[in-house]
Amino acid sequence: MSIPLFLGLAVTFSCAWTVFAYPGIAAARGWPTGALLIRPFSWLQAIAYCGILGAPAIAWRLGTWRFALAVVAVAFFFVPALLTAFGPRCQVIIGLGLIAGTTTSVLMLL
Repeated sequence: MSIPLFLGLAVTFSCAWTVFAYPGIAAARGWPTGALLIRPFSWLQAIAYCGILGAPAIAWRLGTWRFALAVVAVAFFFVPALLTAFGPRCQVIIGLGLIAGTTTSVLMLL
């Protein structure tokens, strides 16, 4: 597995995880939450579901179970760092990161 593909999968999984974690964290900290994150189901959440399931599955398929574990482990460090560094502005960053990570991963698979 190449480094750009691994990073694309890690960014996809991290941003997808943040899409689902942000509304709860934002409510606890008093941050605003965008409509795409609080709807019962939006296109951003649909991409996030695919990213949460697809990124480790692709990493496992192209490498071994260690690559899938590494994708998840990177997210454990990236998500809290993203939320701490950018605060409420991370809503825009996770949307762009999810789209960029998914696009990068798909293009690297072709």
